[in-house]
Amino acid sequence: MSWEINQVDVGTFFTEVRRSLFGGTLTGDQVEGMENILGYRDQEWPGMCDEELAYLLATTKWETAHTMQPIEEYGSQSYLQSKPYYPWYGRGLVQLTWEDNYKKYGFTRPEQALEWPGALHVAFEGMIYGRFTGKKLGDYITPGKRPTQYQYEECRRIINGTDKKVEIAGLGFKFLDALNAARAAYVPAEPDNRPEEGSPELILPPPEVPPEVPPTDMPTVDVQEPEEIYITDANMKDWMIYFLQADEDVQQAVRDIVDGGRRRG
Repeated sequence: MSWEINQVDVGTFFTEVRRSLFGGTLTGDQVEGMENILGYRDQEWPGMCDEELAYLLATTKWETAHTMQPIEEYGSQSYLQSKPYYPWYGRGLVQLTWEDNYKKYGFTRPEQALEWPGALHVAFEGMIYGRFTGKKLGDYITPGKRPTQYQYEECRRIINGTDKKVEIAGLGFKFLDALNAARAAYVPAEPDNRPEEGSPELILPPPEVPPEVPPTDMPTVDVQEPEEIYITDANMKDWMIYFLQADEDVQQAVRDIVDGGRRRG
């Protein structure tokens, strides 16, 4: 079974009850049973206060021989057969008995009272509405107000008169302290408002574009202007000699003039 447990730090709760109620060790069955009870309260009986829940947990611990699991009434087969309600002897989280009581909860076979979540339904409805003895949790407990020792002892009348009322009241206070500690330690998760991938609400950030470099910040390249050359009367002779020595086109022109003169001569 899987339940959502609201506004309780589950780790703190189990740490507290492990220390104060279970001798420092919890079995998987005990953890499962308490998780089922906490979750069933939140999902099916959200109006049930912690003071009432703590006493229901205490009753369950006692009635199930501390296993926190639905169990059968202890005793040999001959002992159980001697009961006037056999084979509808005690089963469940609060030891449901008598055929009429089984059938009130829709059980057509006794073994059904040992199954989840039927066992939870019996425990919660029976204690909240007074189905077992006519006494109910609301007769003794004020929501939001810590019960007195007397009030928790009187709650035993919901199940079985006053048998073991002191011991079960002590268990109730320890469960209530564990619930209070778990409430105080609870930190709500931060809401995740991000849309799922593929959702039409998903808005992707624009692609990163390199920033534009202002013109004043752009690197410059030195460009050398060609040197201007001036030919004057003073350097004419030198430039003619330079061209005659270095420029092939000038040299070819001179050869053409000389050859032409030879052909005319």
